[in-house]
Amino acid sequence: MPASTPASPALHAFEAALAEAVAAFGDRLQRSTDPIRRSAESLLGRLGFEGARFPLPDAARTALTRENERLRRAALRGDARYDLNRHIAVRRLLAGQEAALPMPSIRETRRSGAELNGRFRTPCRTV
Repeated sequence: MPASTPASPALHAFEAALAEAVAAFGDRLQRSTDPIRRSAESLLGRLGFEGARFPLPDAARTALTRENERLRRAALRGDARYDLNRHIAVRRLLAGQEAALPMPSIRETRRSGAELNGRFRTPCRTV
């Protein structure tokens, strides 16, 4: 298309629809392959906040805090209904909210073994 010819409205509509479809496909693909994100979205959905994004609404934050306290009490008294995985998911969402981080992702949490081991090594002294 020459630079002097104005773009047609149909072309703009097509490009907008295409961009929306690409974004939706990317979201679906990431949700289907990322277990941490999937568990976070599932937990928010069970608490009644389907499709919530960071920063979470105050009501979602309050519900997560209540759920965290409930799970903490269940863990302390050794309740048979205590769910460690659910508690981890709640704590991960609360930590992400407090730090104002984006929605948790497995790509952000994976580290190499050398990097993890390096956290516990002390630097060698040189004399």
